[in-house]
Amino acid sequence: MVNSKRRDLRTIQADPTQGVQPPERGTDKGKCYPYPSELLAVVSCEDIPRDWREVHAVSAYTYARPGELMVLEWSDVDLDDQRIRITKAWDYENERVKSTQDARESRHPDRTCVAAFAPRHEGARRR
Repeated sequence: MVNSKRRDLRTIQADPTQGVQPPERGTDKGKCYPYPSELLAVVSCEDIPRDWREVHAVSAYTYARPGELMVLEWSDVDLDDQRIRITKAWDYENERVKSTQDARESRHPDRTCVAAFAPRHEGARRR
């Protein structure tokens, strides 16, 4: 019985993948996030202007992309609820602001970075 079933199967004897090249690996497009020691070196370096150090810290804690940070406004920062809404980003190719595909809130695991906005937010209100 087993032998008769084997005879009924239509299988290819040759290997259909023989001679086919594997896909190209291309360049590594892995995301690059700083190690904690690298972030600490940047945010504590007095040679880097304070505004840039703050941008690096916010970027590291929120995982926001550069284009998202570029168009971040005070209305996107909710100090009371300790959330940052990321709903838009800068489109470098078309040089305009675009909506993000997935509007998201508070992607950061550590809400203490939002508290760092408080002194800046008060300063911005006074201007």
